[in-house]
Amino acid sequence: MVDSSRGFSILWRILIVLILTAGAAILSYCMVRISNKEVKTPTNKDVVVHIDEKPLSQDKNQASEFVSSTTSGRTEKRQSVDVGVVIIKYADTIIPPLVLCRWKTGEESLAFEKCFDINVGGDGEIVGTYSFVDLITDKANKDISLGRNNIRSIYYLEDYFHEAAKKYNIDYQINLKYAGIFNITTPLPPVNLRASQSGYLMNDVDAFLEKIKKETRTSSFDNLIVIFLNDQDFQTRGPEYQFASFAATWKNTIIQNFRVATDLLDQSQYVDVLAHEFGHINGASDLYLEPCPKGKNWVCCRDPEGIPEPFKSPKYPQKRACLMCPIKILGADGEGQYAGLNERDICDATAKEIVPAGSRRNAGMNDTTLAASTRQAICGTNRPARLKGNPGWRRSRNPGRRSFILNGFTINPAITND
Repeated sequence: MVDSSRGFSILWRILIVLILTAGAAILSYCMVRISNKEVKTPTNKDVVVHIDEKPLSQDKNQASEFVSSTTSGRTEKRQSVDVGVVIIKYADTIIPPLVLCRWKTGEESLAFEKCFDINVGGDGEIVGTYSFVDLITDKANKDISLGRNNIRSIYYLEDYFHEAAKKYNIDYQINLKYAGIFNITTPLPPVNLRASQSGYLMNDVDAFLEKIKKETRTSSFDNLIVIFLNDQDFQTRGPEYQFASFAATWKNTIIQNFRVATDLLDQSQYVDVLAHEFGHINGASDLYLEPCPKGKNWVCCRDPEGIPEPFKSPKYPQKRACLMCPIKILGADGEGQYAGLNERDICDATAKEIVPAGSRRNAGMNDTTLAASTRQAICGTNRPARLKGNPGWRRSRNPGRRSFILNGFTINPAITND
């Protein structure tokens, strides 16, 4: 007779062996599955970015180096671009010191070299002196008020794009690197008066840029900003000094024609221009039409892309504008108001387009901007009688700069003027 306790012990041992054998088999099967699983490297067409837990396939025209990071259930697209900045001038360029004047009225404002203004009682007291170049390259003080004047340095662009892009779940990092100020000997190319608007276009852009790069220290930046100091406010210069600032997209370069006194003291609108042209060299197209159906003196924004809130009710007035069409549309009749940079959104259409130049090259993308749309336009006039706010903005921002689509006037289609 077999002892019952011994038999029960044998059954337990058999059961344990069976469990261990089954566990080993399952583990072996899983290891084989993992080793045989295909590991696929994401491509432009494979990357899926999740925003608000809704999948959004990455557009083929976006950078292949977008990186996703999840924060509180949201995924941001990260972009980083290194931008070199050089300032160029001729040896005989006149740049007087800036002085902060206190007038007899008690108000303060900036002037060049001396304090005299017949509109505020004549002579004023100098209470501060500043270097023009130091102000526009100040990394610590990107946005300061000096009396009535608001002065922004080039580094304001970093903060603007970083903050404005957050609305579209993009972590957009611009790393500006100021390379210095250089005296150049290269003559400015001749210019041609535009056919449809006042203002001049620079001829032979490529040759000019190549010569500039030989005379200045430029590295392998993603983008390059060349600021030309134009002293027309202090001495007589030829028509070649009146060229419009533009984005040479095929060179990933902005050439800024910085009229020293006018562009700095007019609420630092040179930064507004730089931001618009920076959009171009990073893939953004204009959101206005030219020629405008309302007439050559009008600015026409594309609808719906060219206005920040095209579907709100009532539609007008718009409280803000788009970066690539900087007019706040006030009414259906086309009345408009110029919008400073702090009143501009990147807007949805542009947020889908902006891609660092280095990423475009890596992805084999075309660096030229997109052709203007033929969609319905809403229009804002730039005539002082209708354009509210600052009626002189076009004078101070190189008059007549618009997109490369001109009335029968053929130029390099990659040149994109503001």
